[in-house]
Amino acid sequence: MDGGCEMKFPAGLKTLVMSATIAALAFQALPALAEIHPGDTVAIIVYNHPDLSTHVTVDGSGRISLPLAGSIDARNAGTEELAWRVRTSLVRYIPKVAVDVQILSRNQSIFVSGGPGGILPYVPGETLAGALAQLQSPQGSAPNATPTTPMNLANHDLLHGRVDLHRVTVLRDGRVLGPFDVAALAQDGGSSPSLLAGDTIALVDKPIRVEVRGDVGEPGVAYLDPSEPLNDAILQVGGYMSTSATSNILLQRGNQEQYVSAGGPELMQPAHAGDALTIPRAPRISMLGAVAHPGEEVLVGNASLLSALYAAGGPLKYGNITRVLVFRSGTYSTYNITALTHGSVENNPALQDGDTVFVPEGHKIDFSMVWQAIWTAWGAVRLW
Repeated sequence: MDGGCEMKFPAGLKTLVMSATIAALAFQALPALAEIHPGDTVAIIVYNHPDLSTHVTVDGSGRISLPLAGSIDARNAGTEELAWRVRTSLVRYIPKVAVDVQILSRNQSIFVSGGPGGILPYVPGETLAGALAQLQSPQGSAPNATPTTPMNLANHDLLHGRVDLHRVTVLRDGRVLGPFDVAALAQDGGSSPSLLAGDTIALVDKPIRVEVRGDVGEPGVAYLDPSEPLNDAILQVGGYMSTSATSNILLQRGNQEQYVSAGGPELMQPAHAGDALTIPRAPRISMLGAVAHPGEEVLVGNASLLSALYAAGGPLKYGNITRVLVFRSGTYSTYNITALTHGSVENNPALQDGDTVFVPEGHKIDFSMVWQAIWTAWGAVRLW
């Protein structure tokens, strides 16, 4: 103070202030923006309340337990944010309370946010590419799970999953390092950035969002690069099921809808943002009567009557394909397959799940040659 005046403190208060100041200076603290992780040890300083000040280790769920304040969530918090959370919990008991938080020691781990998430053990000399190679899978890993199976990044699901390996950043003591193109590093063998204990690898999704519904492994949202074909969205959510109808896929793009097939050009072209795919379940059809392989058939490809007859091995020698019956919901319709030779497409209806097809036996008329001609003309060219 000017004039040589000295501020006078009550003896007890002066002792507490000096103690807190000395303690704070003694902490080898990291910057205030450094994110706190499970396993870190932090000092909680509650000014003027030494009985509430303590050192505590963040538990595996990312929480700390404090006197009076109770359980505090420390996830996604730096020291300033955690101090605010502690203060918010204490203010109901102690008005105008002042709190400071310092990180005393770091958990010797590397943390992953985004993508599969998780906590990886830190090994001196660890690199960004090496740490990512330890992640098990881009889908299904629980947050904070510790992967146990090392993998080669070049052959890893992460390389073809939703994570954008062209834009990987590292968070270190409140600073953002990168972005790094880890995909390029894996391909050309370039030097990968070194990591330190306590680093957080921040993963983001690829920029093009595609919704995939229906009969796939894990229906949901896929994320693609602009260069990736739309078909990769299906692979990213687990791929087709054995029951998927791959020739009748609904593609919704903007306000337009169209039906495409698994091998068609539409799925081989790059995706558009907002695309949606619906993969239908293939109908199960019961085949009865004079066919080579009676029983249940799953029409994965084309679901027409002709395809169902082909899947069942075709009619027997005397199978009457002029009067094929299709039973549906208690009623039946009759179709003449031979009429297809004259272009009568109404005799090749699309079948539905649960339909029953019955081929009656004819009267000493051999339709096998007719069937072969029809299948050659229609099946090989138009159906598969």
